[in-house]
Amino acid sequence: MIRESLAGKRLFITGTTGFLGTNLLERLLRAVPDCDIVLLVRPGRRSTVQQRVAREILKNDAFDRLRADLGKDGFAEMTDATGWASTTRDERHSHPATPSSTPPPP
Repeated sequence: MIRESLAGKRLFITGTTGFLGTNLLERLLRAVPDCDIVLLVRPGRRSTVQQRVAREILKNDAFDRLRADLGKDGFAEMTDATGWASTTRDERHSHPATPSSTPPPP
């Protein structure tokens, strides 16, 4: 029921570098792969948004099941950094679960 109601929708998530946000993102990527997911991630003091997403979110143990289900190549394809789009201020980071690189309106 949840998968059907979220299919094709654009979801905006904040706090994905934290515990709950990371687990929510993993669950959505695994359970609702045909929705667009937009993440709000700020750059760190010494890292870009892309570096924070790669280090603090995608390398998290929460994604072990998704990595196992998709395989190394499938997970890399799903989370490929070239599929990410960001605004010019580098504060809004979007990764669609399905191919689309249009960020949401401000």
